[in-house]
Amino acid sequence: MPDNTLTFEIGGQIELKDLEEGIRLFRRLVHALTPRGRVEWVVHDLQPGSARLTLKGKAADAIVVERVVRDYEDIGKRLSNGASGQAQTGFRTDNKHAIQATAAIKDFAASGAVEYLRFQTESDNFTIYPIDTPPPFHAPSRISIGAITGRVHTLSDRGGLRLTLYDDFHNKAVTCYLQSEQESIMRAAWGRRASVIGVITRDAIGKPIEIREVANVELLAEVHPGDYRRARGAIPWEPGDRMPEEVIREMRDAW
Repeated sequence: MPDNTLTFEIGGQIELKDLEEGIRLFRRLVHALTPRGRVEWVVHDLQPGSARLTLKGKAADAIVVERVVRDYEDIGKRLSNGASGQAQTGFRTDNKHAIQATAAIKDFAASGAVEYLRFQTESDNFTIYPIDTPPPFHAPSRISIGAITGRVHTLSDRGGLRLTLYDDFHNKAVTCYLQSEQESIMRAAWGRRASVIGVITRDAIGKPIEIREVANVELLAEVHPGDYRRARGAIPWEPGDRMPEEVIREMRDAW
């Protein structure tokens, strides 16, 4: 699977001015990392909620794109570890524009204007929190095998199979990376509620970020208003038995 995408996510209740500033800084960093005229970056995906923008690189030489992706990961890793200054750009210390863009993103994250910033690629992801965020939030992402349930909103088969699941609990976008043989399952899942099973990466407070090595996508039955009325009790009821409301009333009166 080619590693040719850059994802930048701004988390929290975002004001318009902060969204504009975050995207401007992301664009500035990508421009600084990209050899002039050798890569075309196009919008590959755009998600609401915690604003998330994914760019896909197109170039005659795929190695050039992958080098930019690796540099982007390196900066994300260093920022998430609290690094600062020129050490953030060890991949190319003479790239003053990348150093300046990285420092600007660090200052933006430290300002507390947003809840977090996230750098994500096909291979990895890194989260940067404000300086005054409590220490537990700075803990490394947690990885476990499990399932996330939600509704499938976006499908992509460009450069690999991916679907975006909005989980039921947090209502946040979770990127799920599928295998090539799972394409038919992916297409059947569009717009449906589904449970995606695989290796889940969560942030420090437990919110799912992505699912890799997807083992299965189980489609779930839709729940409609009033469905609860068709729920049946665990104990079979037969004519002549006492009605549930009678038993409940008797228990209540006993108090």
